[in-house]
Amino acid sequence: MPYALITGASRGIGRHLAVELARRGFNLVLVARSEELMDDLKIELESAHKIQVSLIVCDLSVPWPERPCIPACARPCRCRTC
Repeated sequence: MPYALITGASRGIGRHLAVELARRGFNLVLVARSEELMDDLKIELESAHKIQVSLIVCDLSVPWPERPCIPACARPCRCRTC
């Protein structure tokens, strides 16, 4: 099953996109600042569409060196700026 990464997923267009892609059977990786809103959306989408939803709580407007949330993957960073 394919995956989609959606930023700004807790509200507005990002939320609507998440709902539509879940309806089409995509597993989702959702990124947004509001953990509570994303938790609610995760429960809603997983139960309604039988997909997997992963959450990354992060403010992407914060510049890279000060952003503590992005090394969320298991692989070590190779960007040489961290």
